[in-house]
Amino acid sequence: MHSSKMKDRVLSLICLLVLLVVTELTLGYLLEPESYSWSYNYDVKQLEKADEDVDMILIGASRVLRTFEPAIFEEELGISRCLNAGTSMQLLSGSYYHLKYLLTKFDPEYVVLGVTWNSLLRDDSTQAKLIVDDRMGFMSPTKLMYEAQVFSMDEKSYLLDSWRFRDNFKPSAIINNIKSRVYLKNHDYIGYNAGYGSYYAGMGFVYSHQSVMTGNATTDGIQVFNTEEFDLELLSYLDKIVALCQEEGITLYLVSAPMTTAYMYSISNYQDAIDYFEEYAKNNGLLYHNTNYLKDRESFLPDTLMHDSTHVNGEGAKIISRKYAQVLKSVWDGEDTAQYFYKDFDEYATAVERIVSVSAEIETQEDRLIVHVSSLQNEDMIPEYELLLSVDGGEYESISAYSKQTEYELAIPQGDSYTIRVQARQIGNEQAYEAYQEYQY
Repeated sequence: MHSSKMKDRVLSLICLLVLLVVTELTLGYLLEPESYSWSYNYDVKQLEKADEDVDMILIGASRVLRTFEPAIFEEELGISRCLNAGTSMQLLSGSYYHLKYLLTKFDPEYVVLGVTWNSLLRDDSTQAKLIVDDRMGFMSPTKLMYEAQVFSMDEKSYLLDSWRFRDNFKPSAIINNIKSRVYLKNHDYIGYNAGYGSYYAGMGFVYSHQSVMTGNATTDGIQVFNTEEFDLELLSYLDKIVALCQEEGITLYLVSAPMTTAYMYSISNYQDAIDYFEEYAKNNGLLYHNTNYLKDRESFLPDTLMHDSTHVNGEGAKIISRKYAQVLKSVWDGEDTAQYFYKDFDEYATAVERIVSVSAEIETQEDRLIVHVSSLQNEDMIPEYELLLSVDGGEYESISAYSKQTEYELAIPQGDSYTIRVQARQIGNEQAYEAYQEYQY
């Protein structure tokens, strides 16, 4: 009798657990909004169903996601399948576990890992971790290990979709989610639009129509590369990726995808970052390429082919994908790829013949505005600035003609709204401007 009751309790517990799992999966299906992960997971499953292997995996953060188009690598390198496994804000820990998961399904010969000047700086984004988690199979050992090792106790509740997407627990959101699933299923999961003119274009790649205006690339202020700020855990995951590829007999390449020239100039010691990754690659028997230093980059990749300051748009991606694939082809052919690149930042800068960025800090003092202007350019260039004002959407009027002046004071404009525009150019240059920024109030 006692044994029978124990069996009943165990059976009841199992039934309860199954019910909880089914409920969680159902709620996740209904509440989860559409994302690039839906399309990516579909493509991976289709490759598995067709028993197709993947020759090359491109992995890293959003600069990989938006820069490298797999179809172009297949064409230029003569490989059968290439998969872009990049995700937004992907940490090196995410790159390691996602790659480890993919290696349970595919047997690639090559892996390209995207690194940036700040890849080894801690950026604890729960959302970034979750996006990688979304791309690993339900209850897979690698996924469970990733969740145990990378997510803090405070973050683990977000592994439950019922909690993570609780704000979507309303009929309108659920209906929209179901409609999205039906639409994508009927369109082979291509074309998901996440805003800003971006959409999923296949095999993990995201194409963008957005474009930075010429001379209007923004920066995050002056930044410094400092190895003392490295997160040692992230560095250990970089080492683990290298070791994993060596164990699996995979050729690993490190690459830095393009950013705007202005963003490079905003990192006061950018070359130190490049030197670090070149040395790391050399010490580990790897090749590292920085596509920011591709020769003639100023001509073939203007700001208009950038999505924003740190990502190319779709047309820029096609250009960089082809050029980098050709670099890899040269490597495979035994050629010296140094011919394709500027040797360092100083050599690159000699090809930059413009003010690359201008910005203003604007503070309010009672009824006055104090405007401080600065710009980024080569040391041998002397900038001059012009200040313009537009009130209530009207035409711009110059309120201070071009000069070397860097501080301005003006009365707060009368009107419902106004825009201050600051322009910069080199002294002696008669064109209207080389760089500008607009500040709306």
